[in-house]
Amino acid sequence: SVFVFCGLRASELRPLRWHNIDLKLNKLSVKDTLVGSVKGFGKTKAARRTFTIHPFLKKTLTMWRRVHYSQFKDRTSYVFPSIGHYQDIPVPVCERTIRDFLNIAYGKLGLAKVKLIPRKDRPDKKIVVVETSKFGNNPTRTFRHFSSTSLVQAQAGNPVLDDNFIRNYQGP
Repeated sequence: SVFVFCGLRASELRPLRWHNIDLKLNKLSVKDTLVGSVKGFGKTKAARRTFTIHPFLKKTLTMWRRVHYSQFKDRTSYVFPSIGHYQDIPVPVCERTIRDFLNIAYGKLGLAKVKLIPRKDRPDKKIVVVETSKFGNNPTRTFRHFSSTSLVQAQAGNPVLDDNFIRNYQGP
C-alpha cells in the first residue's frame, strides 16, 4: 500500500522506519534510501520529501503496526523488516523480495507469466521465475509509474493524491 499510495521507489521503501510515519498528522517522510546494503539520501534532492497519508493507507499502516509489533516487539524500527536476521536484529526487506512479490502479483493479474521453481541448493525453497511480462525487466519502477498514474486518474481531484503525485512531481 505504501508503494502504491506514495509512489515510493523500492530503495525508499526498504529503509522506511516507524519514526518516519506520523499517523496523527497523516504524514510519511522519506529521508533515506537503501540500495543493497548502501545507505544513501535519494536519487535527487527532491527525493527527500513528505507525503500525506491517504485514509486507506492510514488504516493499512495502523493494522500493519499492530502485526509488526506482535512479531518484532521493539527489536526493529524498520516498517518492512525481513524475516532474516543479522546478529539477532531484523534487517530491512531485501530488493528481491519486493521484486518477487510484484512479479507474483503481476502473474495473478494476468500481466506476466510466472512460475515458482525449487532452488538447486535448497529444493524446499522456491524462486520466482518470470517467463514473460508486460512490464519488462524492471517491475518495481514500472509498477510505481503504472500504479501512480492509474491511482491519480481513478481519483482525479483527490487532495491527498494531488498533493503526493502532482505537487511533488519534479519532471524528468
